[in-house]
Amino acid sequence: MSQEAPTVTDVSRAEETNSPVEAEDETEMAVESAHEAEAADFGPGASEGGFAVRFGSGFAAGMLFGGVVGILLNSLPLAMFGGFILGTLVGTVLAARA
Repeated sequence: MSQEAPTVTDVSRAEETNSPVEAEDETEMAVESAHEAEAADFGPGASEGGFAVRFGSGFAAGMLFGGVVGILLNSLPLAMFGGFILGTLVGTVLAARA
């Protein structure tokens, strides 16, 4: 009742070396290397300077400010939720500006 799966072997042929799939892979590799070279010109972390970094920086600043205001007003819920809401707003504004 049991059936064995057929064995698949990959045999490369000389005439198949210039297939369209390999050409696409080479194009993608060339684009990636060009992008890496461009990012290397600007230093480490330059390629990650997108939306997430700007949002995270604004979020951290908003959380800190909201937390300090909440603590000064002696309100733990205001410190927690106000900081979160303010951080989200500041992060979104900073990320959308650039």
